[in-house]
Amino acid sequence: NQSLCTGGTPKPLIGKLSAINISPKYLWQKSADQRNWTSIDTAENYIPPALVSQTYYRRLVSTAECGTDTSNTVFVQVSNIQIGNRVQNITCAGLRNGEIELQISGGLEPYKINWSNGQNTPRITNLLAQKYEVSIEDRIGCRRNFTFEITEPKPLVLENEVVQASCSNLAEGGKISLKISGGTPPYRVSWNAGQSSFELLNVQIGNYEAQIRDANHCEIRFKTTISRSRPDDSRFAYPFQNYCTEEPNPKATILGQKGGKFKAEPEGLIFDANSGEINLAASQKGKYVLIYELNACSSSSLPIEIQGNCKDLIPNTITPNGDGYNDTWEILFLERYPAATVKIINRWGNTMFESKGYTQAFNGTSYGTELPFGAYFYLIELPSGQVIKGSLSIVR
Repeated sequence: NQSLCTGGTPKPLIGKLSAINISPKYLWQKSADQRNWTSIDTAENYIPPALVSQTYYRRLVSTAECGTDTSNTVFVQVSNIQIGNRVQNITCAGLRNGEIELQISGGLEPYKINWSNGQNTPRITNLLAQKYEVSIEDRIGCRRNFTFEITEPKPLVLENEVVQASCSNLAEGGKISLKISGGTPPYRVSWNAGQSSFELLNVQIGNYEAQIRDANHCEIRFKTTISRSRPDDSRFAYPFQNYCTEEPNPKATILGQKGGKFKAEPEGLIFDANSGEINLAASQKGKYVLIYELNACSSSSLPIEIQGNCKDLIPNTITPNGDGYNDTWEILFLERYPAATVKIINRWGNTMFESKGYTQAFNGTSYGTELPFGAYFYLIELPSGQVIKGSLSIVR
C-alpha cells in the first residue's frame, strides 16, 4: 500500500509469479471501492498515473495450464485536504469578535494548523477586521493554504432634524426626524415615550431619548429637548412710509435681529428680500404691507405707500392772493432732502427763484417783487441726481 498527496504519482506496481516455465497473460484493474473494477493495462508491471483520489489496484494472471489467479490488492491512499468553514464577521464597528472555524477532511490525520496570527487551532476567535491565512499539513506532509477575510460594518451614523414646538398657544407642534446609516439594516428605534417611529410629529414639549439598534444589536442613542420657541426681535424701520418713484430707493434699517427675509402684500412692490431695499421705479403705485420675518414665530410689518410719479405730487398752479389757500408752492416730499436744489425759470430763461433745500416755499415773488401771472418752468434736482421738470402757473 502507498500514501501520497493529491496530484502525486504512485510507485510502479511490480508483480511476481509462483510458477515458472509458463506463458501467462496479464490484466491490470483499478477500483475506487473494491466492488467495481475497470481493466486498464495488459503489461507485466504497471506504472500508475498521477492520482487525485484513493484507488485500488490488482493484477489478474491467466495461463492455459493453471487458469486465472488474482493478485493481492494494492491500496493507494491519496491525501486531498478539504475544509468546511464557518466565518463570523465582526458584528459592530470597533468590536473584536470575529471568528473562523475549520472542519478539515480529506487528508491523513493528524493535522498541523498554522494561522498567520500565530494560533494553531481549528477555531480562532477575538479577530479584528483583516485577512487571515492558514496552512494545513497532514501526517504525510501534504499541505494546503487557505485565506479568509473578516469584515467589519461601518459605524452607525445618526442624522437628526429637530423642530421646536410652535410659538402659538398649542400644546404641541414639535418635530423630531432621525435618519440612520451604517451598521447592518434593518434598524429599530425605541423612544422613552413608547414610540417606535423614526419621525415624530406634533411633539409636545419635553425631553426625548431614543435607542436605535441594527440587525446585529449594535446600538446608538439620541437625546433632545423640545421646548416652546420664543419670538425674536424682528423690528425694522424705513426713513418714511410713503414714496414717489423718482426718489432714491429706500433701505430698511434692522432694529432687531439680523438674518431674516422680507416679503410684501399684495403683489406689485419690488424689493430685495434680504436687505429690504425697495425699487421705487419698478414698483406699482399702491399701498402695501412690508413684512420682515425671522422665523415662524418672529415677524414685524410696516405700511408702505408708493404714490406714483413725483411730478404728480407737485402742484402746477399757485394763487398768491393772500386768501390763505394755495398761496405758496407746497412740495411736501422735498422736506426729506435738504440738499435738493429748486429753480423756477421764466419763459426767457431767467431764474426767478432758486434754493438749496426747500425750507421756504415759493410764494410767487422774486427777490421781494411779485411776479406777473403766467407760466413758469421748474427744475428740481434730488441728491441722487434725479431731475424733475415741469411747469408752474401763477394765477392772481
